[in-house]
Amino acid sequence: MGTNKKKTKDKQKDKRAMKQGRPTEKKTRRGQDLEYRELKKFKTISEKAGYGIAMRAVSGEYIYVNEAYAKMHGFKTEEILGKGLSLTHRPNEIEYIEDLRKQRGDGYIAEITHRRSDGTLFPALVTGSTIKDEEGRPLYYSATVMDITDLKQTEDALRKHKHRIELILQTAMDGFYIIDIEGKIIDANLAAQQITGYDRKELVGNDIRDFEASEDESETMDNARQVVKKGFHRFEIKHRHKSGRVMDLEFSTNYIQIDEERFFFAFFRDVTEMKKTAHALETREEELEMKNLELEEMNAALKVLLKKRDLDKIEMEENLLTNVKELIEPNLERLKNLASGKRQLAYLHILEGNLKNIISPFVRRLNSKYLSLSSTEIQVANFVKEGKTSKEISMLMNLSCRTVEFHRDNIRKKIGIKNKKANLRTFLKSLS
Repeated sequence: MGTNKKKTKDKQKDKRAMKQGRPTEKKTRRGQDLEYRELKKFKTISEKAGYGIAMRAVSGEYIYVNEAYAKMHGFKTEEILGKGLSLTHRPNEIEYIEDLRKQRGDGYIAEITHRRSDGTLFPALVTGSTIKDEEGRPLYYSATVMDITDLKQTEDALRKHKHRIELILQTAMDGFYIIDIEGKIIDANLAAQQITGYDRKELVGNDIRDFEASEDESETMDNARQVVKKGFHRFEIKHRHKSGRVMDLEFSTNYIQIDEERFFFAFFRDVTEMKKTAHALETREEELEMKNLELEEMNAALKVLLKKRDLDKIEMEENLLTNVKELIEPNLERLKNLASGKRQLAYLHILEGNLKNIISPFVRRLNSKYLSLSSTEIQVANFVKEGKTSKEISMLMNLSCRTVEFHRDNIRKKIGIKNKKANLRTFLKSLS
């Protein structure tokens, strides 16, 4: 019975509301249910989000924060609710946030420093927005917050790394270019400016081929194809200095592709003087080679002359020997036949022996090999070689037999056959 009365009263209220243009009780309940379901859905999504979410009332205090927001600030959610921005921000950041909200209207994205419960600060990327009613009046402020400490550290490390690389490139002794796939210079270091004579503004934005002095453009294109094909290529090419002189530059070039971006990364050095030095060395080597050939030819000619001299010497000796044999020896034989006494005959034999010493090749070899032999020992050795006995030698040289034996013993000692079973005459004949 009571339920029916309530339904009747609700219907009467709805009729009055419809006449006055207000929402009916039924619609109000439906709207509240919808709002509740949407709020529940928002909280479910918010709690599972990997970033912080916060909502503030127009009066400034927090009315909602998710677990991630509370955790990144070092609080529990209940410690934040009802508190103002001073809990998580310094005064200057609060002023900055208010300025952003006023200047950018409904929303903004900015990097804002936040404060944790222990007082430490961290950078955060904040997306802020203002939620308004149907008439445009602010209902509350919302924000999504992402802690970008790691990102900033990585960014800072990359910036430092990039700065170090730039310092290395700028202080390198070799020139450096970054060139796009069309051949346009994108960047150049200080050494490149010093080598070419152009400043950076004159290099960057211009085609690399504008500075080349090579008459054959196909050479440049071929080098570029080789770099793209192999990823790296080293080559030499002529460039024109700003002063007009032509330089020989040696390039070490890499081909780089990052996503859709393609470019050449090239180091180069001026090898003009080095090539001149190398050319001078080659010329000098050629000159030395020519001189070496000339010396070899002179040596060959000298050898021919020396050989001819030896032949002439042999011929002269043969002529001398022939003259002695044909002109002197016959007369010596006649004198020996005419000699009236042994003394005269002995002198003639001495004369004959000395003459043979002069013309004998044996004497020359014996004298050169055994320089310590005296002239008397050489004469004795010559007679021994001819088969003369000590007695015969003593008579020919007018010496005593004992003296001849003494000389024979000295000869054996000096030529190294003393106390050996070697025949002196046989050994001396082997020297002939």
